[in-house]
Amino acid sequence: MKINEKEFETLFKQYKKDIYRIAYTYVNNEADALVIVQESAYQAYISKDKIRDKNKFKSWILNITVNKSKDLLRKNKLISLEDLSNVNTMQAENKESVNIFMENLKALSMDEKNVIVFKVYVESIREKNSGRISFW
Repeated sequence: MKINEKEFETLFKQYKKDIYRIAYTYVNNEADALVIVQESAYQAYISKDKIRDKNKFKSWILNITVNKSKDLLRKNKLISLEDLSNVNTMQAENKESVNIFMENLKALSMDEKNVIVFKVYVESIREKNSGRISFW
């Protein structure tokens, strides 16, 4: 069963905060994250006939968002997560720990950084849902 335009709009609106959160986690910049959201929406819309199950829309659109985020990082030659000092949710007890973390993070491959991004995302969902994960 194909997703029609109205269903697409409803589903996209339902998950737009998650889409933005994933994009921002990768690029750590509001303007770039908004560009990624827009590009993800466009890509998903022109490809909406490819998804047959509305229940898989969230994972599908988030996958598109991750790919668009990676594309932008490659295009701009940015290092994802490099400036974690601007992330409001991170509270370090001492600056030395943050510096060590940042140095270790720079040495990771993109795949390893992706694991950290998704871990942070899952933890934020877990906190939001009082310790239980129910985002899929």
